[in-house]
This record gives sequence, structure tokens and C-alpha cells, in this order.
Amino acid sequence: MSKYIGLKIVDAEPAVEGGFEKAGQHGGVIARDGYNVIYQDGKLWYPKEVFEKEFRPIEGLSFGEVIEALKQGKRVCRTGWNGKGMFIFMRPADDIHISVVAKNIKSLPKSVRDFYYQDCIDDEGKEIVEFDANDKVLFTAYLCLKDAQGCVVNGWLASQTDILAEDWEILD
Repeated sequence: MSKYIGLKIVDAEPAVEGGFEKAGQHGGVIARDGYNVIYQDGKLWYPKEVFEKEFRPIEGLSFGEVIEALKQGKRVCRTGWNGKGMFIFMRPADDIHISVVAKNIKSLPKSVRDFYYQDCIDDEGKEIVEFDANDKVLFTAYLCLKDAQGCVVNGWLASQTDILAEDWEILD
């Protein structure tokens, strides 16, 4: 048998089993404290002890916990950061056709675009019109920081303080 770990972000509210106002004996029914958990495709009730073992608030998290949220496209930040509106996000991996890289990605230096442009011309210096579908450049995933001034810093690296902090929160 294999082991699994899950990470879901859900909405939840305290609720008593069976819709009663408070836990306890109600006629022949014993109602327990718990939570209504709202999923995209419905709602489930969890006993309090099960819910609190499986879920935790989306603030006060470790860096390891927010890594999974980043991989799911969520934005995260530290409550201890001084700059307002700062957050981290993951730029997912992408494969971009070589002609687009050579001609249209202005964030690359001209020397890099020129390097890829060599594969867009034939031996006579004419532009190749038809390419093989595999003529792509792989851009690997990386983390970005949206800073307090509104700039996006590509290739953000966590400091040891960030990695060991327990004040991370998921914004989405």
C-alpha cells in the first residue's frame, strides 16, 4: 500500500452534526461538534477532531507548506514583511517556439535572441517559414516576488530567515 499526502484549500465553518445548534443529546441522536467543509462540487461535514487533524488555517504556515500552494498557482506572502502588497508566485515551466524566443521575447538580451535566431534561418540566410513542432525552448519554473513598488523580481530566492519562518500565508 502506498502513502499519500494532500493539500487542498477549502472554505469551512464550525457546524454541529445534523444541523443542530449545539452538540449533545437531541432525542435519540447525539450531535458532535465539527465543520462544514465546502468543496467545488459540494459540502461535507467533518467531526472536529478529524477536521483539525486534516486542515489548518492558511496563515501561520511554514515555507514547506506554502511551496505546495505555489505549485498550485497560489500567491503567498509573509506577515512579517515590511513592504505592503508584496507576494511570491511561481512562474510555471513553459516551452516556447524558437522563432518566438528569437523575435518576440523582449526581456531576453539581444545576444540571446540572436543565438536562437541562428536556428530560424537557412544556410543562405533566409528565414525558415516552416518549423518542426519540436523546435522549442524550455523555460523552467521559477519563483517571482512582486515587491512593494510593483516590480516583479524573477528568480526570487528565499533567505534562511524566510525558509525557517512560520508566518507564511496563502493569499488566494
